[in-house]
Amino acid sequence: MPKRRFIAGAECPSCKALDTVFVYLDSRLPTFECAKCGHKEVLVPSETVDEKQANVDVVKIIEP
Repeated sequence: MPKRRFIAGAECPSCKALDTVFVYLDSRLPTFECAKCGHKEVLVPSETVDEKQANVDVVKIIEP
């Protein structure tokens, strides 16, 4: 499994648990996953999605 980075203060959209969400690269795309319930989302670049139609929040991953 690729290196996981937990997101402090993030809430899982499925189970609403706090501090259980992490991000990792899967096929070069950032993937958002919950360690508690297993909810998973692939974060697509904002250029390919009409944000008003998709009703999504854009998340920028910053490497340390």
